[in-house]
Amino acid sequence: MRKTLIAGTAVALLVGSQLPAQAAGPGAPADVQVSWADVAKRTVKLTWTDNGEKNYIGYEIDGVRAGTLPDFEAAGGDNSVILTVGSGLTGQMKVRFLVWSEDAAGAVSAKTPTAWFDTLLSGAPVLTNAEILADLSLRLTQRMPSPAADTTPDDPLDLPSGVTFSVGRWTTNADQPTETFPVAAGSTTTTIPPRPRPYKVDFQSRNEWGSHTNYLPLTFAPMGAALKVDALTTFGQTTGFQINSGPLLCIAAGPSCPYTYSDTVITQIQSRANASQPWKTIGTWSKTGTKISGGVPAVGSTQYRVWVPAWKQLNPSTTTGITAAASTTARSSATQANVSFGLTKSTAQVGQVVQAVVSVKPAGGGTASLQWLDGKVWRTSAYIPLSKGKGTLSFKASGRGATRYWRIAVPQLTWYGKTIVPTVSAPVSLTVR
Repeated sequence: MRKTLIAGTAVALLVGSQLPAQAAGPGAPADVQVSWADVAKRTVKLTWTDNGEKNYIGYEIDGVRAGTLPDFEAAGGDNSVILTVGSGLTGQMKVRFLVWSEDAAGAVSAKTPTAWFDTLLSGAPVLTNAEILADLSLRLTQRMPSPAADTTPDDPLDLPSGVTFSVGRWTTNADQPTETFPVAAGSTTTTIPPRPRPYKVDFQSRNEWGSHTNYLPLTFAPMGAALKVDALTTFGQTTGFQINSGPLLCIAAGPSCPYTYSDTVITQIQSRANASQPWKTIGTWSKTGTKISGGVPAVGSTQYRVWVPAWKQLNPSTTTGITAAASTTARSSATQANVSFGLTKSTAQVGQVVQAVVSVKPAGGGTASLQWLDGKVWRTSAYIPLSKGKGTLSFKASGRGATRYWRIAVPQLTWYGKTIVPTVSAPVSLTVR
């Protein structure tokens, strides 16, 4: 027969206290044994030998009689019962079953116990390290917490504890099922093959009495990185940028996922002159949130990117996650020359001398073009040699009654290996009387 055993109630104690008083009668059952009854380890089997009497089944917790089963084995039975151990008995350091007999006259025997056994659940596994491998596999290292002192070593129901990592990704999506990865017996590490990110990992241990899960899962997520940079700036001024960075820890599918702030995320902005040059870090931030704004001096056309090194945070009191390194693609910002241009007169008589004055930064040699607008097209009137970025040119005003617009055009320059793109000044007017 099969019964469910529930312990620890006042009713159970009362039932136990109402057993018939022991009197001379049948001998106590012998060879009382307990073992697992099924492969799944969900029920236990209790067996004994006697002289065919009626039998009662009970149990004790740590040496204290706790109660009896509400049913019994009738006389002439096969001296075998299957028990489903109720939740009231789990988590105990010392438990044993009792069997006793009752003869036709109502006299009962002494109680014969099984060996003591424990019903302790193993503690939840503790994650001690996580490593991302080159192929984006995830290698996890765990340890079991120190067990309580085993007061019933090698008891009849002892089984080795097992550890399982459960990987869940969007469990509402049939294309992303939850997977489990058992840890080999005796091992402290396991590797989860490459899987679409993000996913979360639960840590679960199981022994003969049930399972225990660490409810602070690790999330393996992509690292988010985004960069906006000024497309064009003027030499000597500031190239502005905006950065977003942080792990994307959202598990549920959705149109967007916010950057998660962690003060352990390191964010770097890097630059290079062009694709043939290596990246150099020019700024590093941490503990600044998920949005960073700033600027760098414009000293020539430059490529920029955001680089976020690999990140992990295993402290269970905060966000628990891990990401591989991430970067944005290169963002280009062109630099134009800083050109200052003016005429010494805005109004002049025909034939009067007017001087064009030019200053160009970065300062260097070369030639600037003095241009005038014919109404539709800018036409070059003369060339102005530059020395240390400065140059002048004198010319006579012509075209009585006309107003012309003038400007300076500077060709492409190179400044310490960086390009200064062709630049034109703002136009100025000259009216001839």
